[in-house]
Amino acid sequence: MMKHLPAGQYCIIYGKTLSNRVMENFLEASHMDISAMSIVDLTGISKPKVYQIIEEFMKKGYVVKSRMVGRTQMYKLNKENVIVKIFMRNFSECLKMTTDQYTTKSKDSNNIKTIASTKTF
Repeated sequence: MMKHLPAGQYCIIYGKTLSNRVMENFLEASHMDISAMSIVDLTGISKPKVYQIIEEFMKKGYVVKSRMVGRTQMYKLNKENVIVKIFMRNFSECLKMTTDQYTTKSKDSNNIKTIASTKTF
């Protein structure tokens, strides 16, 4: 059994709704296609709910069917959709924010270690 990944920065900022969790997975896999079962495994959201959300995304034009792998339907973001372009920009900004926060924490931690190693007690 796969361990479910926690919600990422995108969901922390925009809300940890089931739809946002599914969209976050599509955004993370924006360079490839993904199966509904992969999303189920990564999020722990029920299979019927993931399929329902994907169907809603397809109706809105956010997601399209891409190909079949054996008997598995694969899906991908519709990068031509104006709203998806906004989602992708926002997702990119969320990643940048996370990176900036991690870099700042890492620098602060290194500064504390440096200060501590140069002091004589």
